[in-house]
Amino acid sequence: MTDFRRSILAVAIGVSISALLHWYFYRQPVGVHVLPMPVISFIKVVQPFFTAMLLHLLPWFITGIIALRRPILCGAAGSALALAITRIEFFSLFSPDYFWQLVATSAGLIIVAAFYGAAGAALGVVARSSNNSFKPKPLRGSA
Repeated sequence: MTDFRRSILAVAIGVSISALLHWYFYRQPVGVHVLPMPVISFIKVVQPFFTAMLLHLLPWFITGIIALRRPILCGAAGSALALAITRIEFFSLFSPDYFWQLVATSAGLIIVAAFYGAAGAALGVVARSSNNSFKPKPLRGSA
């Protein structure tokens, strides 16, 4: 597989993972679950950061691992594309009077998402190129 095709595949996989995570975390609830108060307190503290990490970094981390050619650009483009796709649905929810305001805010958010995608892909590149094996140095005086 050529590097260009692999980059396109990496972006497509990143967008797919992002869409699935977005659907999983923002879907309509199916049932009601009653949780004890310590669990609710834990979820209120931990879940927003965990969700943000999964939505904003994980798909592009995987993109950075998969793409061989310009992986950081692939992560930035994929993240911008994924956010643009999710923002399109907002245009149908608001009146046409807010069209240009939505375009301006969406453009700003797409730029921010591109930076998140680039950061996630950079982490993926580092993870792919790191050698996690540890070889201790021999002690002085030992043969």
